[in-house]
Amino acid sequence: MSDEYLPDILTLCGKDGKNTDFEVLDIIEYQGEKYYVLLKRFKDSLTALKSSADYIVLKAVQNGEETFFGVPEHDITSAISEIFEERYNAEFYG
Repeated sequence: MSDEYLPDILTLCGKDGKNTDFEVLDIIEYQGEKYYVLLKRFKDSLTALKSSADYIVLKAVQNGEETFFGVPEHDITSAISEIFEERYNAEFYG
């Protein structure tokens, strides 16, 4: 049995028609809505090291298939970020 970590990968198609892979860091239910916390994935480790390690928050809407939208409301993004960071710190720094 392998102890290797296999992250959940989500591929999103941008407005430019290009696909981008993201690692799903967390899925958070907040005020009756579903939000994904995502980190962009890179093909090689050198590019990843040179890039920003900022995560993004997208709102998921179910309409036959899941569709993702940016979250323009700063207070919602802040609340989701706070929940995510509390969970992350509890998981990894106990």
